[in-house]
This record gives sequence, C-alpha cells and structure tokens, in this order.
Amino acid sequence: MSNASVRERFGLSIDEFGILLGVSASTAYRWERGGYDLSRIDPLQRKLLLLLEDVELATAARLGTKIRDAVLKGGTLQGLHVFLDHVYGGES
Repeated sequence: MSNASVRERFGLSIDEFGILLGVSASTAYRWERGGYDLSRIDPLQRKLLLLLEDVELATAARLGTKIRDAVLKGGTLQGLHVFLDHVYGGES
C-alpha cells in the first residue's frame, strides 16, 4: 500500500501526516511519490508506516479524526500517543 493511500484512509492532510511521522510535509510528499530509499528512512518511522498500514479501513477514519485533533493540539508526540494507544492499548 502506498503512503498516500495510508494517509488518505486516515483522512490526514499531507501536513498532518508529516507531523505524525516527524518529518516535513515536503518529505512526506516525496515519500508518497516514491522519491525515497526505504533503507534510508528511520527504522522507527518505517515501523510506524507499517503499523498504520495494518489498521482496518473501518477503524482508520475514526482513528484519523482523533490523530488529527491530537496532532493539531500537541504535535507529533500527542499524535503518536493517540495512535500507539490504539495499537498497544487496545482502544477500538
């Protein structure tokens, strides 16, 4: 699955997606367009991308709203907290 389709499933803008991943919007855009070498992406960011891909479609939109709100209020760490709480905390 491409990064663009992952981002779109969550309903995140390119800016919000970049913030969640801890990169600039231009870097997130470049990743979406395939302008990157996967081996050069930070291992934690690769893991996050894989975790995002695994979220079911029905859950992604609802979770995306929570992530977007957290990113806009608190930035990367707050967005990651919401997402990782879902993944590891069992939130549905």
